[in-house]
Order: sequence, then structure tokens, then C-alpha cells
Amino acid sequence: MKASKADILEKTVQLAGNKGWADISVREISKAIGYSTIKIYSDFGGKDKLLFEIQKQGFAMLEEKYKKAIAGLSSPKDKLIRISIAHIRFSFEQQAYYDLMFSLNAAHCQSDIGTIKIKVSLVIRDILKEITTNDNKMAFLQYYSLIHGFAIVCRELPAIKPNTLDNMVKSFMLNFIKGIA
Repeated sequence: MKASKADILEKTVQLAGNKGWADISVREISKAIGYSTIKIYSDFGGKDKLLFEIQKQGFAMLEEKYKKAIAGLSSPKDKLIRISIAHIRFSFEQQAYYDLMFSLNAAHCQSDIGTIKIKVSLVIRDILKEITTNDNKMAFLQYYSLIHGFAIVCRELPAIKPNTLDNMVKSFMLNFIKGIA
């Protein structure tokens, strides 16, 4: 059976999650999928472009989680809380993707991932516009810094039950909203 691009992406995410992006090679990825390195280069053009494809896929997954989290909600406060919970859960459930998406674990490449990050963040920016009369750009930067830092710190804590985590995020976001409202 021929390895599809999706198979290559999944196996690469798995390898990067286990060893770190900097510590895997195209040769190792090729060995894991049972094909020569030519397959990686012909399908993706190299390791940097492979990482970019993983990042795009990860941000598409995260964007879908955001959309599902706020479906049917009208309150901007509730939307921000639900998106925040979705973001934190994603960082736990898809840790390898999250690390690669946000260039953690030595995952750096020259790519246009910034454009994709901006597109995915638009839903958050729109919600923040409804909550704050302050500078929306500053509110977004504060939000992004807080939620991303919170995700990283929470992942380092001993096992947290999902319900406890959701309550922590809700409390955290309510305090954030008070600060920007």
C-alpha cells in the first residue's frame, strides 16, 4: 500500500512528538513510512515544507474546534470562554500538533504560517471587539499570550481532570474579561 500525504503527516507528527522536531530527519521519516526519502521530497519538497503542512493541518483542526465551541452562542463572554476551553483542550489532546504549530520543541522553519495564524485568530479578535472598548490589538496580544502560556503551564502540572481544567480556564477567562471590559 502506498503511503499517502496524510499518512506521512501523521507519522511525522508522531515522530516529532516522541523525539522533537530537531531530532528527526527526513531519512527517519522515510524509514517509518517504509519509503525512500524521495517520497518526502517529491510530496513535500523537504523538511521545512513538511512542517508547514503539519502546521496548516493543525491550525485547521484548531479552527474547527473553535467553530464547534461557539456554535449557537450569542454572548461574546461565553464565546471567549468556550474558545479558550477548546484551545486548552486542544493543547492537551493534540500536544505534538500544538508544539509544532507554535514552533515549540525546536520546530522552526521559514514559512508563511503567520498568515494562517492570523486567519484562525480572526474569530477571537471579533469576539474581543464585542467585549472591550480598549485597543483590540492589545487585547488580542494579551489574550494570546495568556492562553498560550496557560496551556503550556497546565500541561506541566500533574494530571488534571477535564472538568477541573475547564473550570480553571473559565475562571481565568472571567478575570481576563474583567480586566479588558
